[in-house]
Amino acid sequence: MGVLGLKYNNKREAPLIAAIFDGHGNASCSSYCSSSLSSFVPPLPPSSPSTFLTTLPLTLDATFSSQPSSGGTTSNILHILPHKITCSNTGDSRSIYVPKSLKKHQRLSIDHNPKTRPDEVRRINELNGQIHTGQFGITGVLLRLLSTIQGVDLPLRVYNDDGRGGLNMTRSLGDVYLKPLVIPDPEIVELEVDEGYIIQATDGLWDVVSNSEVVSCLRDAVKTFETDEEVVRNVSLALTRGAMRKGSEDNITVVVIKI
Repeated sequence: MGVLGLKYNNKREAPLIAAIFDGHGNASCSSYCSSSLSSFVPPLPPSSPSTFLTTLPLTLDATFSSQPSSGGTTSNILHILPHKITCSNTGDSRSIYVPKSLKKHQRLSIDHNPKTRPDEVRRINELNGQIHTGQFGITGVLLRLLSTIQGVDLPLRVYNDDGRGGLNMTRSLGDVYLKPLVIPDPEIVELEVDEGYIIQATDGLWDVVSNSEVVSCLRDAVKTFETDEEVVRNVSLALTRGAMRKGSEDNITVVVIKI
């Protein structure tokens, strides 16, 4: 996981860039992305954050994939200005924005999860990819039936046409052996905002804690603590510990940003 803040010596508003890279297979891709991120950031604030955040993960993917390395990673990158957030997302890390009222939230990214993205499933099927649980070839339709009857909750995974793979997301950086089924192309969300909070985290949190529960935790912290620093620190700790208590078996990274 990498978090990078940018400061410039001109009069333009300096953005904060915050990024989470959640690796799988091994740590090579996530480590490469977090350590290399700053080298691909321009010396001046980009005039088009959406164009910049579309290109950035593709560049990271191309440079990593050209090396003799394996592994892959999610990519959730935020370009934050005082009144505008731009989010670039590839994979199943997630960011949400909570306004100062603490009464609602807005998603800054939509997970690339085959269980919740039928559009992604269609794309992969059209490329002759396979999506099932890996357990006797259980497909999405049968899995939903089993979930209703027996409470079964197995993740759907992406396999290529010769049965290799098993990735539980439809987009990622790296994962060369699953290209062109699993692609690095990000989805971009731009949001005009006022004062509030951003919560950016890996799926180790989101698999067991809902967006609404995150808002509730943030609301409690604002009532309890006096300073912004205390709020963001205690929310990140509370969410991490809460996910562990709920049985999250994945690694958990939580970033809380006050804007």
